[in-house]
Amino acid sequence: MAGKSVTFVFTGPKAEEAAEALWVQYLDGGLDEEIEARLLQQGVGETEYEWDVDTRTVTISTKQ
Repeated sequence: MAGKSVTFVFTGPKAEEAAEALWVQYLDGGLDEEIEARLLQQGVGETEYEWDVDTRTVTISTKQ
């Protein structure tokens, strides 16, 4: 299975707070639904999500 990664790296004095805010938005704030909707709009189709809270890794698998 081919894979492609996108990495967000926060730097600066508020890096930890920014990373935490993004992670919380993904898990509880609806960012996952926003990403899924945008992928559907782009014709990617249905997706499955898995996340590892220890490594803060989100895996998005396309079904097509």
